[in-house]
Amino acid sequence: MRIDYPLPAAHVSPRRLRTGADPVAYFDHHLTQVIARRRFDPARSAVECSGGLDSSTVAQSLAAAVREPVRVGALHIGGPPGEQQLRRRAEMAERAGWGADTLVPMADHLPFAPGGPRAGGALVGVEGAYTEALGVLYSAWRDAGVRWVFTGVAGDELLGLRPEERRQIGDPWRVQESGDWLGDAARTALDLVGRDLAPASVLLVSALQGLATHSPGALRHGLWPVNPLAEPALLRFGESLPLEWRRHKRLLRVRMERLGLSQEVTDPPLRENFGPDLETAMAVHGLPLLDSLMDDSALGRARLLDVAAVRRAARAARGDGALARRLYRPLMLEVAVRSWSRA
Repeated sequence: MRIDYPLPAAHVSPRRLRTGADPVAYFDHHLTQVIARRRFDPARSAVECSGGLDSSTVAQSLAAAVREPVRVGALHIGGPPGEQQLRRRAEMAERAGWGADTLVPMADHLPFAPGGPRAGGALVGVEGAYTEALGVLYSAWRDAGVRWVFTGVAGDELLGLRPEERRQIGDPWRVQESGDWLGDAARTALDLVGRDLAPASVLLVSALQGLATHSPGALRHGLWPVNPLAEPALLRFGESLPLEWRRHKRLLRVRMERLGLSQEVTDPPLRENFGPDLETAMAVHGLPLLDSLMDDSALGRARLLDVAAVRRAARAARGDGALARRLYRPLMLEVAVRSWSRA
């Protein structure tokens, strides 16, 4: 039996980039090494590849490491962005070493839809918004014999901008407000945020959160998640790059351009995200479910939510997609906590 395991960072630490060296070639070489040093069976591996720069980079590097096309899959969005998504994937399949591609229509498996795991009371955790559709993709891979799933998690942190750099370019951090629906206990706990913190890890907190919310879904389906971009040595390398290579993820865009990929692939004109699908899901399924769960809210009893405020926000969110998206989190947590009590 083959088991995937991470090697100690010291075994994969890249040398310091020499003055005048090509950062794209340097990164490409070491990412391929990070992948090649893992134990996995290429024939039983797949890449969760949305088509974005992070996951596409992992897919191409995996193909280079194993020297054969790699199985990929993703959630398919609708409308013109979905049409663009299909064109971009077809081009990458031709030029970037993609093999079989499994697409799951997002619209067919919306969050909290009747019959889905969360609406049905299954045991769930602190999940990403698209766990229902991802479960369909993971099930298809498991049934096809896949056992390792590669992801692009931590790609945002790989080339992230520092606060002072964001201020410099006029793109400051956008801090999401906690919401008026927090209960007394939650508001009291806010005063403790940032106190007595453990020493900072190499991986940013957001990367650790991404791993913590994304990996359990794959594990529940018998898939071992592999996250090459979360390799500490690669993240240290990304941090060392000048702003010009990190801004707008230029390092990854130039890398894709060198593969001969078109501008629609490297810098798509339409945003390919699940925002519209999440708004639809919350309007059709999420808000009614949230209102009904407030009748006997576990988070309300713990004074973590203000039930009356949640209901007011749910009413106000009808026709307000941005507010509906924000209410995903209290709904997700309420559903998760209820499932734990039934376990």
